Amino acid sequence: MMLQNHDWVHTEWPQDGEGFRSKPVLTFWLMAGGMRTVGIAADGGYSGEMVHDARTMVAIRLPFIATAVCGWR
Repeated sequence: MMLQNHDWVHTEWPQDGEGFRSKPVLTFWLMAGGMRTVGIAADGGYSGEMVHDARTMVAIRLPFIATAVCGWR
């Protein structure tokens, strides 16, 4: 939704119309940034893109791996 709405501050669920606040926003920023870097879900993507493309797992997990490596002494 961040990529679709071009709103990197507010986390929204499309079906509820209310914010999603059970996780810190940094996790969503990392996932959205990884997807944008890999080129997945541009402007929200299309239906089924996340399950069709194998790069999705790399795009979602790579930012977390990179921050763990950078934080490890």
